Amino acid sequence: MGGRAACRTPPSPQHLPNMPVPASSINRRRCDLCFGGSGMGGRESRGTRELRGELAELRRRKAELEASENRYRRLVEELSRGEDLFRSMTDTANDAIIALDAQGIVIYMNRAGERLFGRSAEEVLGRPLHEILVPERFRDYSSEAFAARAAAGMDGMLGTVREFLALSKDGREFPVEVSISAARSGERTCYITFCRDITRRKQTEEDLRESQQRYRDLIENLNDVVFTLDLLGRFTYISPTIERMSHYTADDIIGRPFAHFVHPDDLQGLLEEFERTLGGDLEPHEFRVLDKDGTIVHVRTSSRPLFRNGELAGLAGLMTDISRHKQAEEELESYRGNLEDLVEERTRELEGATERLRHSERYFRALIENAYDIIAVLNREGRMDYLSPSLEKLSGFTQEERLGEDAFKFFHPEDLPGVMEAFTRGLLQPGYTDMVEYRWQHKDGSWHWQEAVATNMLEDPVVHGIVVNARDITDRKRAEERLRKLNECFLSLGTDPLENIRRFVMTGKDILEANMARYGRLDKGDFHIFSSHHADEGFQRMEKAGGYLCYHLMSRGGAGPVTRKEIANHVFDKDSDVCEHCFSSFLFYPIEVQGEVVGCFTLFDKEDRAYSRMEMDTMAMLARAIGIEEERHAFNESLRDFVDVASHELRHPVALLAGYTETLESHGPEMDELTRQEIVDAIILSAERISSMVMGLVNASLVERERFHVSTRRVEIAPLVEQVVREMRVKAPGWGFFTEVSRGAGECEADPERIHDVLVVLMDNAVKYSPEGSDVEVRVEGAGREVTISVLDRGTGVPVEHGDRIFERFFQVEEAQYHSKPGLGLGLFLARQVVEAHGGRIWYEPRAGGGSIFRFTLPGVKSS
Repeated sequence: MGGRAACRTPPSPQHLPNMPVPASSINRRRCDLCFGGSGMGGRESRGTRELRGELAELRRRKAELEASENRYRRLVEELSRGEDLFRSMTDTANDAIIALDAQGIVIYMNRAGERLFGRSAEEVLGRPLHEILVPERFRDYSSEAFAARAAAGMDGMLGTVREFLALSKDGREFPVEVSISAARSGERTCYITFCRDITRRKQTEEDLRESQQRYRDLIENLNDVVFTLDLLGRFTYISPTIERMSHYTADDIIGRPFAHFVHPDDLQGLLEEFERTLGGDLEPHEFRVLDKDGTIVHVRTSSRPLFRNGELAGLAGLMTDISRHKQAEEELESYRGNLEDLVEERTRELEGATERLRHSERYFRALIENAYDIIAVLNREGRMDYLSPSLEKLSGFTQEERLGEDAFKFFHPEDLPGVMEAFTRGLLQPGYTDMVEYRWQHKDGSWHWQEAVATNMLEDPVVHGIVVNARDITDRKRAEERLRKLNECFLSLGTDPLENIRRFVMTGKDILEANMARYGRLDKGDFHIFSSHHADEGFQRMEKAGGYLCYHLMSRGGAGPVTRKEIANHVFDKDSDVCEHCFSSFLFYPIEVQGEVVGCFTLFDKEDRAYSRMEMDTMAMLARAIGIEEERHAFNESLRDFVDVASHELRHPVALLAGYTETLESHGPEMDELTRQEIVDAIILSAERISSMVMGLVNASLVERERFHVSTRRVEIAPLVEQVVREMRVKAPGWGFFTEVSRGAGECEADPERIHDVLVVLMDNAVKYSPEGSDVEVRVEGAGREVTISVLDRGTGVPVEHGDRIFERFFQVEEAQYHSKPGLGLGLFLARQVVEAHGGRIWYEPRAGGGSIFRFTLPGVKSS
């Protein structure tokens, strides 16, 4: 099998060795020759007759040999073709195929083997397999094992798959998967081995083992406990860390309900939390458990629903021991009470120890009298010896009210340690300059942020103090805090658009410091409101939408912010929240999606408030973010509707195909021709319906990828319309179809196939939404360089609010869950794309007396 076996052509009769002939026959032949072929009496002798019979027998044998030779040659040709086919099959195989004789000598190797081992067939044919394809350290064992297995008929090896290390020509060792089968020809046996390189598979398996070990090590070495519960609350897994927390082993717990380990006083609440978590509530829970010794352990769990194969299977969660944290909280509460007493006592001592400044330098006062920043001079004790007049603008206090007092008493308690540290550090180094930020109490009791630069000039003979230059940075800090909260809000966003909207609303209330934030949105004709005053209730459907200011402003339309002064008193006072909470001002911002107002974001305040430009810009940014989430929500809803409609549309034709196909398979031979043809027609109709839906999706995809094109030419529009009408009469015999073509309608520039599809869509819709027996009219009118085609029916019509949306992709007037008319909502969408690609336009009009009119225009061709 290493090369094509030499085929010997069977010898022809001319080359056959002389057949043995009896001596008597030879003697008779000689006698006949001597006597001229006649007997002694002139008659043919008996020997002659026998000789002639033998000659005839020889001729017959020669003919048989020639026939055998022909059969042999044909057999050789068939074997040659079979060998070529075998070689073609093996040479195109992906796996290496190697044939061995009974001694393990390679007698054949295909091309895949050459690629796998890096050796040509000529290099391995005639050589023992173990000498060239087996690593040197295994060769002796491989040779002995093969000999032993071959002697035993490869018992236990044939038909099994084994893994070995193989050797390539370049010395590289790699794992292979080997299966062996035996082939016998007469008494000769050879073995066929199929080899496959499994290097990648082995690497993948090793990577998987390492990954599993890595995650196992991670889970088993966490301080927290990882666990899973089934729907009955039984542990299905718990990490070994539980033993450190409770002295129970994992085996003690797995299979038992969690209720067996929970403190009795916490059990009822935890059972309720378990049900809420199964329902999707992801809030963490704190409760007490009893360890194996009965000791109480405080724990916190964070859990989420666990799904398998798309179905709820239980919970997966993380359990943390918070016993030390609980103890620390109790100790901290005690320390806080002591610290507050200490601060109050210290404050009283400082207030009683203040005194007036004794020195004021005129030249210093003259330099800083009109500075916007506060200029102060402190003595070694931190008392204010001098304060510039700007103090009153920035803090509300006059100079006289604060001179001589201890400056540190006005710092926020949280900032005081840092300020004291900086002050002490500056005292030790003459000329030392430092900058610090802190909160300073305003006269009205509020806290304002200040940034101060202090220079130690105690050694200066004139100043003899610490000079402090302080400026108000409250607005900057407020902006930084708003930015921080906005960043936190954006980073906390999840996948639920409505939940993200609620986060934006609550963040807006927080950073803009409003008394209440409210968001109203329209959803399928209903008005829903989310209010910060009722945040836990989420969005609430409002029965009387007219009682809300935001609904009035949404109905009015317009873009940009709206404030209190732009709204009449009777409109503002009509709002139910304004009446209930006595709000005096508000800031309203509409939410737009694709040019349509879908919601409104409103802030309310009890005080008359003028919103700054920065606050309005922040409001606008939140409104844009909410608009993006509304757009995401609308997209998600449309996608869900599309999936519902598509599954509904496909279910019926697929069920028909399956049912009719099964019927044909089971009872086809028993059916008469008419019944069989009806079933075949139904199958074809279902297949065409599926094909139509698929083509609609393909065309919609081409539109989205901007690869939807039309090929226009001069077309007579009237014959095209008549052709579609004839087709519809056959397709919908229960309806009447009539055409009316004006004299001015002639040729137009159009793609006839695409316009044919548009007409079919419009007429199909007319049939779909009008009662059987009613008429469908098609009118063709020419006006200058434009042709208008109209399809009129007496159907249900389209609600006014949906007149434009019916041309949107996947839009259907009917809700997806009440889907009763066939179609995916792509027909009018694609019709609009086709018409607009021609440079025309398409629109809907209600028909007087009931029904619908769909019109579209095409560019006409001016007649010569």
